[in-house]
Amino acid sequence: FDNRIVEADTTDNQQNATYDKSTRGWLALSRCAMLCNRADFKQDQDNLKKPVLQRECNGDASESALLKCVELS
Repeated sequence: FDNRIVEADTTDNQQNATYDKSTRGWLALSRCAMLCNRADFKQDQDNLKKPVLQRECNGDASESALLKCVELS
């Protein structure tokens, strides 16, 4: 996004991001990823207590990965 190639932050808490999450490009991209996503977290209480990356989702793997990424950001 923003006409730049950045390294993906794959840490559990995404605190090592090399990109600015306050840019217009990131905000637009993350908004699209959340609003146009067909995945959601399974709503049982045990699942929702887990860290975001360990939560089970309803939806395909790509949509679930986008959901978790945006939830962490």
